[in-house]
Amino acid sequence: MVDGVPAFFRPGHLRSRGYLVNIGLSIPVGKSLQRGVGYLCMNRGRCYLIPQGVLRSWLRPKLTKGRKMVDIYLDPEHETLFATRLDRLSIQEFGGA
Repeated sequence: MVDGVPAFFRPGHLRSRGYLVNIGLSIPVGKSLQRGVGYLCMNRGRCYLIPQGVLRSWLRPKLTKGRKMVDIYLDPEHETLFATRLDRLSIQEFGGA
């Protein structure tokens, strides 16, 4: 919990494109993402505490009815998240020391 709301730690798995994070939409982290409540914490290099509301807005085209999973990638070198057919999302402002 951070500031009384849930925080979900997802470091990702290293792939050729970056750190892959699979978010199942039927588990707590995915339900929180769909509501835009809480944080996604990614700790590769800097630790990023990304508001789920920001992620929900960015991922809105992928949060369609019937979808069970969303895949996102962390690019720590450029401090961005990316996903297929979406513009990159800068997460620099959400990174700690």
